[in-house]
Amino acid sequence: MSTSPNPSANLKNIRPYQSARSLCKGDEYIFMDAGEIPESFATSSTSFKLPSVLCSYPDPSADQLRDQIADFYDLDQSNLIITSGIDECIDLTIKAFVQPDGSICITPPTFPLYKFAAEVQGRKVIEDSIDSAQDDIVFLCSPNNPTGTVIPLEQIAEIADQFNGLVVVDEAYGEFLDVQNLLSAISLIQKGYKNILVYRTFSKAYAAAGIRVGYGIAAAGVIEQLMKAKLPYNVNSLSQSIACALWQDRQRMQERVLKLIKLSEELVNGLREQGCKVIDSITHFCTFWLPEGVDANMVYEKLRDDFRILVRPAGFINGREALRVSTGDAEQNRFFLEAISSFINKEDSHDSHDSDVLDRFNL
Repeated sequence: MSTSPNPSANLKNIRPYQSARSLCKGDEYIFMDAGEIPESFATSSTSFKLPSVLCSYPDPSADQLRDQIADFYDLDQSNLIITSGIDECIDLTIKAFVQPDGSICITPPTFPLYKFAAEVQGRKVIEDSIDSAQDDIVFLCSPNNPTGTVIPLEQIAEIADQFNGLVVVDEAYGEFLDVQNLLSAISLIQKGYKNILVYRTFSKAYAAAGIRVGYGIAAAGVIEQLMKAKLPYNVNSLSQSIACALWQDRQRMQERVLKLIKLSEELVNGLREQGCKVIDSITHFCTFWLPEGVDANMVYEKLRDDFRILVRPAGFINGREALRVSTGDAEQNRFFLEAISSFINKEDSHDSHDSDVLDRFNL
């Protein structure tokens, strides 16, 4: 009888990374947890050219897409890498730039995948401190996930000036900076910074999370090392074609982002009217605390089980458990606010609701 092989020691105490879509499957849920664009805002008729043949491997470096993005930012193709979402870019960055006994630095609350990817590779994670003598990478998320707050560009530049390693600026929601005329860290790369790597993605503002396309922008020397670490055919032909078409339709993306910002402002105002404290966010999601005496974990579970609304626990921030919610369409937002109101007012959740709304969401 054979025995199970021993896994890498790095994986001994690691749980698989899970999202709400891993745990709650089915069309009956309203996913307001993952920073996704509401389905009604998604691109439904983007015109793109299908690859002529699918029996051939895709362009391993996605040069057509690289060129389009590089031209837009007045950079060179050598300043771009195309990856399977930002997730792959994070993984490649740690592989390429963290020494075997090295570490990354993160500043919670922030995107949990930085820590997860480092620990899977057996690298140390330092929280809440930037030590240029020890850390190989510092991860800065701006706009930050989960708070939606922005790190001033001059602070990013100061960190890069003082830090011996690589400064990663995760701008998954960078298009929300752009439409509000806030400066991106890409401008620092344009000025010649050699140790800054900026992540962006088609998953958020472009409403294309399903194609799994992200990209990194940095000095050519940084990109060269990332290219060494990536697998040969990491982004398929269909995804490359769709991403090229989406890039050429940036006006629709910008219009979508502006509409989402307006909806998000209405959602935030609704939360504040009910006594919630909300962190100011420039994105289409926000992190909030419920009024004193209302248990965040209870609300999370009842939203999930009674209303089929999924939000994301944001952990303890400033000593209190917080929740993060992504903006839905107008009807989803209204439904969410009604559900939250029922908890705050300590009314029975289903009885406190308009039955027509429940019927529309098949609940």
